[in-house]
Amino acid sequence: MCQLELPLSDMAFMGEDCWKAGLNPHQLAKIATIEKQRDVFKNELSKKAMNYDILQQNLDKEKRKVRIALYLCLVKSNLKIGKNAELPL
Repeated sequence: MCQLELPLSDMAFMGEDCWKAGLNPHQLAKIATIEKQRDVFKNELSKKAMNYDILQQNLDKEKRKVRIALYLCLVKSNLKIGKNAELPL
């Protein structure tokens, strides 16, 4: 039996379902349904977090590509300006 007046550390050996003792079957079924939903939501959250991380990595990679392309354009532009400045008018 679960005794609520025991400290939490003393209740550990009784299992985590001890608080369900004395509930009627309808309540237990509802709790089971909610716990299943929780597990599904936890799995979905985990998958979405992984997808987010992958998308963030891909975004960072694309940003690096854009920065490199921009840098190369600026370098080419500066080279053209430098060559044009050396030409006599």
